[in-house]
Amino acid sequence: MASKIVEDLAVKRMTVSMEDDLYAKAEALASIEQRTVPNLLVYLAAKAVREAEQAGELPSEGSK
Repeated sequence: MASKIVEDLAVKRMTVSMEDDLYAKAEALASIEQRTVPNLLVYLAAKAVREAEQAGELPSEGSK
């Protein structure tokens, strides 16, 4: 049971590369929203997935 809980809490890590000007804009937006750049990127990815699910472009979490 404990291994299932740990598995559910696991996160995936990745490296993201972007052009300097895009990073500067992401950094400015993150600052406005009082987030770190990595946290902003996770937020934006989650938002895009939710919107795609709502638009029917992706199956929603509950419909697997």
